[in-house]
Amino acid sequence: MTVYQYRMTHRDTNKPPSFDVSDLNPAQQAAVMHDTGPLLVLAGAGSGKTKTLVYRLARLVNDGVDPQRILLLTFTRKSSQEMMRRAAQLVDSRCQRVTGGTFHSFCTMVLHRFASVLGYPNGFTILDRGDAEQLMGLVRKQGGPDTQKRFPKKNTLLDIVSKSINTNRSIETVIIDDYPQFEDLVGVIEAIAHEYHHQKSVLAVMDYDDLLVKTTQAITQNEDVGNAVANQYQYVLVDEFQDSNHIQLALIKGILRYHSNIMVVGDDAQSIYGFRGADVTNILSFERQFEDVSVVELATNYRSVQPILDLSNAVINASDRLYKKQLTAARDGDTKPRFVEAFDDTEQSDFVVDRLLGLREEGVPLTAMAVLFRSSSHANQLELALSAANIPYKKFGGLKFTEAAHVKDVLAYIKVMVNPQDTLNWHRLFQLFEGVGPKLSQTLVAYQQSHHHDFLGMDYAPFKTKAAYSDIRQLAAVMADPGSSPSDTVDRVLKHYRPILKRCYDDAHRRDNDLQSLRVLSDAHDSLQDMLDVFSLDPPESSQVGVEPMGSDDEYVTLSTIHSAKGLEWSRVFVLSVVDGYIPSIRSMHDPAQLDEERRLLYVAMTRAKDELYVMKPNLSDPGSYYSTGGMAFSQASRFLTAEMIDRYCDTWSIGGGTSGPRYTL
Repeated sequence: MTVYQYRMTHRDTNKPPSFDVSDLNPAQQAAVMHDTGPLLVLAGAGSGKTKTLVYRLARLVNDGVDPQRILLLTFTRKSSQEMMRRAAQLVDSRCQRVTGGTFHSFCTMVLHRFASVLGYPNGFTILDRGDAEQLMGLVRKQGGPDTQKRFPKKNTLLDIVSKSINTNRSIETVIIDDYPQFEDLVGVIEAIAHEYHHQKSVLAVMDYDDLLVKTTQAITQNEDVGNAVANQYQYVLVDEFQDSNHIQLALIKGILRYHSNIMVVGDDAQSIYGFRGADVTNILSFERQFEDVSVVELATNYRSVQPILDLSNAVINASDRLYKKQLTAARDGDTKPRFVEAFDDTEQSDFVVDRLLGLREEGVPLTAMAVLFRSSSHANQLELALSAANIPYKKFGGLKFTEAAHVKDVLAYIKVMVNPQDTLNWHRLFQLFEGVGPKLSQTLVAYQQSHHHDFLGMDYAPFKTKAAYSDIRQLAAVMADPGSSPSDTVDRVLKHYRPILKRCYDDAHRRDNDLQSLRVLSDAHDSLQDMLDVFSLDPPESSQVGVEPMGSDDEYVTLSTIHSAKGLEWSRVFVLSVVDGYIPSIRSMHDPAQLDEERRLLYVAMTRAKDELYVMKPNLSDPGSYYSTGGMAFSQASRFLTAEMIDRYCDTWSIGGGTSGPRYTL
């Protein structure tokens, strides 16, 4: 594909810019000073895309655009807040009034505003993944599948439904393509999916997919909603556009009903979330989706030294589906990537440990080093080696704060306050009480519904003989008088819940740390609805449960899957097990689209490195000793790293059973 240089066709070049862009390179300046019409910014790895977005946002506000008429869509809430903060430093506090956030948070805002159009109460609540699986499990059980047959579990059913929505494929097609073992159950699964959607409507809840789908439907199919939203926003800025899906593209087009002032920023070479429904063709076809598109390519890399970029360019340019990349380093440095051949997993791990210690002795902090891998299990042997060497590390991908059982318990109180129809969370609460099982819980829910959740008027007389009667009455008292603010509400809830916590969890003292954190976090919200929305869409990172310190040092080595490492950088990066069957994954071997994504995954891994890159390839002589799966062994270098690339762009080191290149002694 050809990348066209920016054409200044949309502004009067005789007028000097009133906004200082001298701190930007020419390509960044072109993106920032673009006036109206669609703009595609192809931002290569480490090319300063965030800075470009920040300056673009600041420049629009500086030039008099009402900040409330600017929509900034990002893939994390934190990134949008940071961009607005930095823009405010360039201009003034007006930049903080921009509508900024994730696609899901924007959709939640729209849905609360227009909930009645869809037949939902404004106080609908959002199902997190765990809640959605629970509801799917109930529907699955009620669906009565033939237990003599192999039937998908609730999480698999939810994956099938979500894939169908996000990839714009029918459930039948998803099953045939991705779950052929369930092909004879298509009709049953379709019926379960239909009932799942119906039950969400009954309970006045939405899952993450609903937020996108229902907002898009409202904007594109309802004239009043569509006009209101389209008139609100004069400029739309979208970050990480390569990770968008077909629904998000339709949503953007719906917002652009009256103009085409859209700036999308992304890198087709870093589209690695296809399993979530991300569609790389959104960015590849952008010039066909809109008319008179201006294109800016950011190709100056401020992160990596040139030898790392040379190898990365070679790997990604071997794909014929992407924009060609020629990243050029802004930094000096001539250290070539090291292609390291090892005999097996043990020697690979020993090498990494040895180099980490050596680099640490040379003055490189542990926090400046990372080990990346395709799947979490690929680092199991390395974790043992790090522990044996007393090297502290953190492995990313642990339990999310709001996924911890005790936090979900407390949030259940808040959810039923906001949405009394949320029977899933009523059941969760009632079954915390001694003597309450599913049957009694169902009776309690029905009793409350028959009394229209009048907590002051209900006496729960039918349950006076039950062991849980006192707990039930105390719960009703909390519901009747929740408090004057979110923090006050959390205080009242915790007073009721803490005795339950001590009874239900052996490690209650540790879990109480999370409850203290929840109390502090509640101070930041003006309403319970806002608190729930933020916790559902952008939960705090981790729970204290199961967290053990890996060492007393403040320093630690980062261990991370490549997916989790996207957007981050380290001075020294080790990429484990770059062999066929692992990168690319064996499951992608027969699907060209998946193979393309695996290539992009390796590119993302390599471009995380600033100064030194180590590409690890275990070299095997005994096929049965390493990576054996069903009699298969993976010992060939990844097909994405050809012998010519290795010879030209890498220094080859051999250890243990390695046969080529200079020897490296552990």
